[in-house]
Amino acid sequence: MPPTLLAQGQSALAEAFGSTYLVALILIVACIVPALFLPRRKIASATGQPAELALALH
Repeated sequence: MPPTLLAQGQSALAEAFGSTYLVALILIVACIVPALFLPRRKIASATGQPAELALALH
């Protein structure tokens, strides 16, 4: 195998590896930013009683 072809293959693999990490970083940021806007405490109900959990019945 010629050395130039091997070098081109290594360069292409490095580019693909870097692109994968860039996409992963963008997806992580896209998930964390909206999560920062979520409330940190439970919202109290108007009656002062703890709110009951909604149950999904099948």
